[in-house]
Amino acid sequence: MMGYSLRTGKYRFTIWMNNFTTKDAFSNEKVFAKELYDYSKDPLEKVNVYNDKNYANTAKEMYNKMITFFKSQEGK
Repeated sequence: MMGYSLRTGKYRFTIWMNNFTTKDAFSNEKVFAKELYDYSKDPLEKVNVYNDKNYANTAKEMYNKMITFFKSQEGK
């Protein structure tokens, strides 16, 4: 299992993947877990807000950025 993270000034998003490297084609079936932390409210990363409806847009945006990154790395 490997975790891949993206960070902005306010958030950190991590996706945990089974049997995956960035050279592989992304498959949602390999996703084990997702985490999103809001550094302005939780600088110690104690509360995963990924499934919190108040963060739905941010979670989707960060997830899409990660998928875009994975696609840019396929076959490299």
